Amino acid sequence: MSEAELNDFADLRPYFDRNSHTDVIFIREFKVSTLIGVHPHERHTPQTIRLDLDIGLSYGRRWASDDIGETVDYGVVVQRIRAVLKTTGFSLLETLAEHIADVVLDEFSVSWVRIRLAKLGILSDVSEVGLSIVRDRAQRAETIAREASGLSDV
Repeated sequence: MSEAELNDFADLRPYFDRNSHTDVIFIREFKVSTLIGVHPHERHTPQTIRLDLDIGLSYGRRWASDDIGETVDYGVVVQRIRAVLKTTGFSLLETLAEHIADVVLDEFSVSWVRIRLAKLGILSDVSEVGLSIVRDRAQRAETIAREASGLSDV
């Protein structure tokens, strides 16, 4: 991996350190229109957002069979996210990112997902605003169990 590629994955280093055989499917510059925002005009006029996803595949997968069933079909991921954005509006990018993370972790056999979301051209002199989140299947399960038992992070 080049230095630039390593820097791009710096926030994911803990996932790579656990296992040297981590595979990542990526989806870049996926642009889609959706209703997102807290201001009244944003609730009625679709905006273009850009998504970049890095999807960590379960450790120990084998690709010898050359079978799409042994991996994540990125076309299906894109279709699923497009369907969510078509039927559900969000006020915050943070909530949308969490929802997409839930969909990817719940519906596809993956270890983790990084989502970068950006609203394009909504502020003058700013090309984009957004956020990046990383969600891990194991950590998510621990959080759900803790919340179910009435415990929370302090």
